[in-house]
Amino acid sequence: MHSRPTMTTLLAFMLAGVQVTHAQSGFQSLSWSKLSAAVANQEVTLVLSGGARVKGTVESVLEDALAVNIHKTSNRRLHPVGQASIARKDISEVRIKRVKGPGRVIGAAGIGALGALASLPWALSEKRVNVSDASRLASWTALSAGFVVGGYFLGHAIDTQETVITIAPY
Repeated sequence: MHSRPTMTTLLAFMLAGVQVTHAQSGFQSLSWSKLSAAVANQEVTLVLSGGARVKGTVESVLEDALAVNIHKTSNRRLHPVGQASIARKDISEVRIKRVKGPGRVIGAAGIGALGALASLPWALSEKRVNVSDASRLASWTALSAGFVVGGYFLGHAIDTQETVITIAPY
């Protein structure tokens, strides 16, 4: 099969999406007293000192704890779903993920579809004389699906921003 350049292009497209994902992360260090303004009424993921992760909505920031309505947890025994107060000393970092909207995802999937259409001449090329029509159709279909899926994930990566907050010791 003579599809190495096309598959290389597809792989490069996917890796570009991974790079964009890393570029959309922000890091902050906040004191406990300033944490309330950043996380109040936000859906957050808390990374706890024991390695557990808790996802939920921050109800309030107390003097020595975070009041959270937990939706998802990696350790149901220690941190069950529902209202909880998580001690300040147990919180390693707070992650806030924001998704801007579907416009970029839809646009990037469209770009993926255009990439699939652009590869159509390659699939129909007469230079591929040793390839059956069924094989051409199958390879073009797989390539098209790869472009559309790659475009979707690239758009999602562009659309999502994550802020990682560490609690400053002062």
